[in-house]
Amino acid sequence: MPEDVWADLLGDVKVERDPSLPPLGCELRAGLSAIDVSPAQRIGALRSELLGDLDGSGA
Repeated sequence: MPEDVWADLLGDVKVERDPSLPPLGCELRAGLSAIDVSPAQRIGALRSELLGDLDGSGA
């Protein structure tokens, strides 16, 4: 994914590419488990973690 897309999505937060992952795949790690997810799902998870629960619903 081009760096300017990351900049638009994440603002001032610095995100680095993991060179150990294949170029078309991403891995999302949560605690001791890991699952393969699409780049779009990865971005969604990053935004959710970085921005937190903005609507207060907890869901």
